[in-house]
Amino acid sequence: MPASVYSRAQLESWAGGLKAERYVWAMTHDGETFLVADIPNGGGALAGSCSYYANRIHGLYIHPVWTGRGLASAMLQRAEAAIRAAGAERICLSASLVGRDLYERRGYAVLRRRDWKTRGGLMIEAYDMEKPAAYSPRATPAVRSRVRHSAPSRRDGGEC
Repeated sequence: MPASVYSRAQLESWAGGLKAERYVWAMTHDGETFLVADIPNGGGALAGSCSYYANRIHGLYIHPVWTGRGLASAMLQRAEAAIRAAGAERICLSASLVGRDLYERRGYAVLRRRDWKTRGGLMIEAYDMEKPAAYSPRATPAVRSRVRHSAPSRRDGGEC
């Protein structure tokens, strides 16, 4: 999450509590799938990751050094293809202010704007978004929907 969009306190609150054990648990108990992009000759360092379960993209993160190279779009495309192959009719996600534009360019529409409570307890702007799993950029123009404001919530990924 770029510091130019979020305050230092918001960044620290978002990153607080990130532990490898949580990701292992998500894979082994929740069935969440993680795609990783490792850096060639990087000694195990990652350029980015994308996770999904059922019809929901749970997370997409690209290290700032690797942004602007199409990596986010490529990882998102792979996750979407897997979700489509599993028979989903629509794909859902929650986006940060930083990610909203990327997702809109990839055909997602905003369902609503909400405040999201970070792991450290601070609130940041978030957007619940969805698109048809069969979305084709040639067949369906990107539509920017009006944003609804609502109270914070936590979604389990079962529906948009």
